[in-house]
Amino acid sequence: MDEDTRRKTLIMAENGVFDGLINSNLQMFPKVEELIDYGFKFYKDCDSFDLYIPGQHIDQFLSSNLWQLMQVKRVTFYFDSANNILKVQQNLSQISSKFIFCLKAEVENRIRNNFDSGVLNSSKPLDSSCLSSMLENRKRQVQMKQKNLGLHEFSISSQPCVGFNAGNINSIKQIYQCRSCSYILRDPVQLPCGHRLCKTCVENYNGSSVICSECHEETVKQELNRFEMEAHYLTQEHQLAIINCIRNLLNIRINGHFENESEIILRKLQKVYETIDILVDGIQTLNNDVERHSNESRERQELIENLTRTISLLKLTCTKSNSSINEMKIQQEILLHAIESIRQKLEHTQVPSYDGIFIWKIINVQEKMMDAQSERQTSIYSPPFYSSRTGYKMCARLHLNGVDDGQGTHMSLFLVLMKGNHDGMLSWPFNFRIIFNLYDQTDKKQHIIDTFRPDVRSSSFQRPRSEMNIASGIPKFCPLAIIEQANNRYVRDNS
Repeated sequence: MDEDTRRKTLIMAENGVFDGLINSNLQMFPKVEELIDYGFKFYKDCDSFDLYIPGQHIDQFLSSNLWQLMQVKRVTFYFDSANNILKVQQNLSQISSKFIFCLKAEVENRIRNNFDSGVLNSSKPLDSSCLSSMLENRKRQVQMKQKNLGLHEFSISSQPCVGFNAGNINSIKQIYQCRSCSYILRDPVQLPCGHRLCKTCVENYNGSSVICSECHEETVKQELNRFEMEAHYLTQEHQLAIINCIRNLLNIRINGHFENESEIILRKLQKVYETIDILVDGIQTLNNDVERHSNESRERQELIENLTRTISLLKLTCTKSNSSINEMKIQQEILLHAIESIRQKLEHTQVPSYDGIFIWKIINVQEKMMDAQSERQTSIYSPPFYSSRTGYKMCARLHLNGVDDGQGTHMSLFLVLMKGNHDGMLSWPFNFRIIFNLYDQTDKKQHIIDTFRPDVRSSSFQRPRSEMNIASGIPKFCPLAIIEQANNRYVRDNS
């Protein structure tokens, strides 16, 4: 890409407002989004970007951060009025020195001046084609200005120090009129406040400063000279100075300089060759070392892969072993529970009584009491016992948390007649007095004793037709308050 194509001017222009600008390095966009996308896409292909953005799109442009790219050399925000410039200029100038502000009517002049200065770039040879191109640009600029102003006829004022006086001066926009002489601007100079004066009107001000007749802002004349730099680059005086510089450079004799330097360069080159020879030998040695290290690394890599496979197999074996161990632990726990269950059954197993007297030892009283209160198991049965070898078969039923009238306040104790092998030889209904006794396990022997006689009319005491008759007994056998006392005499070692 040549130098011209590496310097791009990007301008957002709605409704074709700058169609009069034609240049291969100028790119116009109807939307600010398209300009931003183009900048990010092609910024690596260009040395510099000059951007022109309408003032109403400032926020959207700043949020894109395109202006922070190194290739973006200058960003010009243009506005319809000077008042709009004053509103944003102070804040944005503090953000970046790249930001420039101008009126919309000045954009074309600024862009054309940039193109003209590009033609005179000192890095390119200056020839007649360059000067011709510059002249054509200036001609088009004047023609477009006349067309925009609608100058059908005009006459130069009799005063040499003022602007152009046109017959249709009242129909010309104020932005093209000098704020001092009120004529069409001649060699316009823009003040920092945004208003413009003729160059001659500025020079006619007495003193070292200029006061704007519109907003009365004071500006030092020396500051205004910087605004004329681009116009100065296009003057004949400046062009002749450039041509003289080029001629002087062409007349310099440099052959002797080359001859004097060539011998020194050859000696340095010889030393470079010698250094290269030494480095070549060293490189060969290093290459041999690299190859040796590469072979060693390959062997170690193979060893690592073998060890990795071995470790994977060991991990798999360990996993299987752990699984087997876990299964054995589960089986062991099952066996321990079975052994404990058998042990408890053996403890609970008692030799049946055949004399009508049965002593029932209840273990784990606290646990059974909790089961009764939570209604997981409200009652428990004693092992069966007999009134004699061929007598009645029966068992006791205990509600630790009570039942019926005694629920929650008393323990309830009942007798249950069971189906026996000798029921056919016995007399029915069962009609013997029943005595319940809760033993005091201390030396005081204050037993709790209660008794009742069977109701012969109740089905509970008729000959059993099923395995068990309905239980019958004493619902309020013993108050729970006695049993629940700490260290009470009726419960010892939780039995």
